[in-house]
Amino acid sequence: MNTYETPDRNASNGKLNVSAAASQRTAGNGGAPYPGGTPLRIRLIAPPVGAFGSWAFLAFAFLTLSRFHEAMTVMLGVPAYLFTIALAFVLPAALLSGRWLIPWQTVPGKLLIGFTLWMIVGFPFYGWKGGAFKEIKDAWMLSLITFMLFGSMIGTLPDMRRALKVTAFSVIVVLLMFIKFATNIRGRIGIFGSLANANDLAMHLLIILPMLVLVVQTKKKMFSLTSLAAIGSAAYLLVVVMRTGSRAGLLGLGFYLVAIFLLSSFANKAKLIVGGAGVLIVLFATAPESAMDRYRTLWDDEVEEGEAVASARGRGLLLKESIRQTLLHPVFGLGPANFQVAFAKKMESEGQMHHRFRASHNTYTQVSSETGIPGFLMFFSLMVWCFWQNLRLYRQTNRNPQHKEIANMAICLFLSLLVFSVTTFFGSNAYRFYLPVLAGLTVSLKRVADEVLASGAGQPMPVWAALWPPPTPRPPMTSRPVSLT
Repeated sequence: MNTYETPDRNASNGKLNVSAAASQRTAGNGGAPYPGGTPLRIRLIAPPVGAFGSWAFLAFAFLTLSRFHEAMTVMLGVPAYLFTIALAFVLPAALLSGRWLIPWQTVPGKLLIGFTLWMIVGFPFYGWKGGAFKEIKDAWMLSLITFMLFGSMIGTLPDMRRALKVTAFSVIVVLLMFIKFATNIRGRIGIFGSLANANDLAMHLLIILPMLVLVVQTKKKMFSLTSLAAIGSAAYLLVVVMRTGSRAGLLGLGFYLVAIFLLSSFANKAKLIVGGAGVLIVLFATAPESAMDRYRTLWDDEVEEGEAVASARGRGLLLKESIRQTLLHPVFGLGPANFQVAFAKKMESEGQMHHRFRASHNTYTQVSSETGIPGFLMFFSLMVWCFWQNLRLYRQTNRNPQHKEIANMAICLFLSLLVFSVTTFFGSNAYRFYLPVLAGLTVSLKRVADEVLASGAGQPMPVWAALWPPPTPRPPMTSRPVSLT
């Protein structure tokens, strides 16, 4: 039988407190705990959102990662407001349940609030205020909402399992979009909309790859329909990543394989070397020549001059300029979406009047040049916190078979974050939804895992368990001889 902490009223403020130091319900014997009982820390949680809210959130998560609404817009020729409709359903569910407050009380939530406030405080110092306002309003505010929903609408371990599965299989839509709408521009293959850039497409796919692997790990039957769908999606996903010609994607895949190798047991390392080498050979053999030309620039300095080499030099120039702008504006930065204006003005001052607007193509220097060093520190701290929490949770649960699923989820999010941290070095994704989604999932997994580990069960402790704990059982009655005199 579990033991519960008893609530007490604070005389000064009248608030209900449930702390680890609260008295335990005991049963006789000098106040000793119940036999087999362990002290638990009961944390008050918001009420569940119900079936409607859960389904609305899953629809929102699916649209966020699948970009299905963008495909519908292209096919229909008119805006498809599927994403807006899903948001209109899931937001009231989060607000009415009161769960929307949960993620903002965490470290990532406070860092995101601080990052947002810092951009607003620095607004008077921005050069192109209209561009900064539009970037914050259209991109960043939606990312904040996305973090709130991913960090609040997952309440139990089954909820977490469903969210990751939906996120994993959302990639099927992206792969179908690639088959139907892929375009080849100077050896780089993208789709359209937010996935038109080859680097962004490769990053998007590789972030979801660990979740497909998690689906296979979760299923008990290797050859179930779900497992086969996940394996097939993962295999074609790797083919698409190689066909994009994205050097960022190739590096991200390399870091992903190295991380799996380091985290694997000694017995599995040999299997991984053989299997990984075989997969890479097949992928390189099937990659188009235009993509291979781009990949060769990573290890061959004698590659013939061409678009790939020119692209690498152009990104080097952008990197240097974004670092220079960071040093020139270290406090508030240039402002969101303002680097491209500053870079164009610099090129014009050097006589290159034809130069077009270009982003930094490096998320880290994008943040530092547009929000200053304080903004960069908050953004980077958010990534470090997510890395640390997932790795800590993995180490805490990996050796316990009862909590193996939690360990697999933690390492899944760790690998997705690793891929993002590497591939985003070659893209401008500071204000997009990727990091907020991963941070929200990390917050939810930590909360769910804490409840599971504390209670020893698969469900969190409800509010009423702290308010009305079970009554203390009386000690068993002993029979005594009855005197008739």
